[in-house]
Amino acid sequence: MRTILFLHHISSIGGGSFCLLNILREIDRSLFRPIVLLKEPGPLTNELSQLGITFYFLSDMTVVPYNQSILRFNTLISYIGIRRSLHSFSAFLSKHQDIDIVYLNNMMLAPYLRIAKQHHKKTLIHIREHWPLDEHTLQLRRIQNAIYQHADQVVAINKYSASLCHNIDNRQLHIIYDWIDFSERYKSLPLHDILKEDTFGLKVFLYTGGTSRIKGSLQILRTFHSIKKDNYRLIILGDNFNISTIGLRGQLKLFLHRIGYNTYQYRLRSIIDSDSRIFIIPATYKIQHLLQQVDCVLSYFTIPHANLILAESIINNTICIASKNEEALEYSDNGKLALLFTANDMMDFRNTILSFESKSKDLKDRLQHESFKIKCLFDKKVNVNKLNAVLKSLSLEC
Repeated sequence: MRTILFLHHISSIGGGSFCLLNILREIDRSLFRPIVLLKEPGPLTNELSQLGITFYFLSDMTVVPYNQSILRFNTLISYIGIRRSLHSFSAFLSKHQDIDIVYLNNMMLAPYLRIAKQHHKKTLIHIREHWPLDEHTLQLRRIQNAIYQHADQVVAINKYSASLCHNIDNRQLHIIYDWIDFSERYKSLPLHDILKEDTFGLKVFLYTGGTSRIKGSLQILRTFHSIKKDNYRLIILGDNFNISTIGLRGQLKLFLHRIGYNTYQYRLRSIIDSDSRIFIIPATYKIQHLLQQVDCVLSYFTIPHANLILAESIINNTICIASKNEEALEYSDNGKLALLFTANDMMDFRNTILSFESKSKDLKDRLQHESFKIKCLFDKKVNVNKLNAVLKSLSLEC
């Protein structure tokens, strides 16, 4: 049996963490013993405990800043932190010599590949990012070179992510989609219970990104608030919309608010409080019933990355409005199964919402007949088998 160490730098439950949990649930336990290295405790550790998986902490674990200028102060601090954390990671591997394979759960952990190879481990890196090839090319090239030199196998979540390592041997590069499985994602959440009214004649929109900046929560709230249609409703999944005034940071934000400057959280809250058509409910992984009831899902990624809610909506025959980029085109059959708008263009986003009703019937018909294409792309059995095959081939080299 081979021991696989999974590195993941976030202990909250979000996109990358869900995908890691899916991998850990489906990995062939007759062949592999998974263990996990995290930066700190969090909700993810509770999930790992329930799966019976051992986990450890590397408190100074640091990732490469994602598509950021090298001249930013926080970027420089991160690179300094990485150098320090690599020494700690080396010490960890020296202590745990039974590890056979090191599995990095995202591309921003690429510097750790070199340390793993110095300890004679087999390595796999899972690329989940969408780093534009013409932005901050020096930083990207350093990551690519680390992968080319030290990764034994590379897994990418879609075609664009795979293109980030275009110089790697095809036998080392595998596109494996983050499989979508709704078998345990149904929870009864009737719209009339959420909205406290009869839903007949209403057009209900859903946004699942909470307060996330890169998922465009402020842009979505501003745009929806600007559309004065009495029969429109917006449901937001999120747990952190309440404003804390505890501590120095909270008091500073409160002071700025009182003198007329609203920080990000206050701007979100002010829109919500001024629009009775907006409803917030706790975040939940069990969203299938909601997807089956709402008229449209809204997505506004300010930074491109894999848009699973787009694919999840299509699989449930639900209309989704999303930013147009390579992933969105791939996940929507070249735009035929969704309404795509120009990325970071709030006016085009607004116009797309306004045109939604006139286009919904034709798009619904198309979803009914063609959404199976996306369902096949994200099929659980197919992608699990691909991943286990990659891991088995890697284990034979140990």
